[in-house]
Amino acid sequence: MKTTTAIACFLMTLTTVLFSQDFPVIPDGEVIRYKTLMGKRNSRIEYSSQSIYRIREENRDFFLVKTNSSDQLTETRITTDSFIPVALNKTVYGQRSDINTNVSLLKEPQLSPDEIAVLDTNDLANVLRAYPFTNPRDMNLIFLATGQEMENMSFSVTYIGEETITLNNRQYDSWKLEMKAEMSGAMALFSSMIPKTYMWFSKEDSRHLLKMTGSRGPGAENAITLEMISYTK
Repeated sequence: MKTTTAIACFLMTLTTVLFSQDFPVIPDGEVIRYKTLMGKRNSRIEYSSQSIYRIREENRDFFLVKTNSSDQLTETRITTDSFIPVALNKTVYGQRSDINTNVSLLKEPQLSPDEIAVLDTNDLANVLRAYPFTNPRDMNLIFLATGQEMENMSFSVTYIGEETITLNNRQYDSWKLEMKAEMSGAMALFSSMIPKTYMWFSKEDSRHLLKMTGSRGPGAENAITLEMISYTK
């Protein structure tokens, strides 16, 4: 029993050390504004804003992330010591009715050093700020809100490298990541058809998301590019 307990403690400590070395410095009250370009020729443009505050509940510190756009309002709580999202409140504004979704973890999961967990795809912009950029490696992406592992499909994050990008006539030094989905079994042949997502994170201590490109589906009409407009702290 003592040996098992010691091993468990060692693994938990190892995970903490591996991630703590790469945690970003997120200032209380940080605000980031983005624009999202959609369609073949960026025919649609939407704007959104994200604000982050430090809060304390039940003797635990969290980042409260508020994201507001024309079609939805999202609030997420992310632990400051492990960067795991533990609660999500999302309201989607529809033409006929508004839909509210609440998700909360009853128990915080134990992750291995090569796993990153999210509740919702919106979490990626902030959870991946804790990616080990100084010691890059492939990471498995776990969607906690599904309640179980996705059959025949897995998601991973890969480090591409350093890159200087230009946004609003200003250059930013960044780290580039790739997120991709892979299918197994009889569906493996369709893996190449799933669009990849690329993300650029600032090399500043805050490691905030600068840009993201991806797609909502096949075809140029579903292409999406998200770009930072402004950053204040």
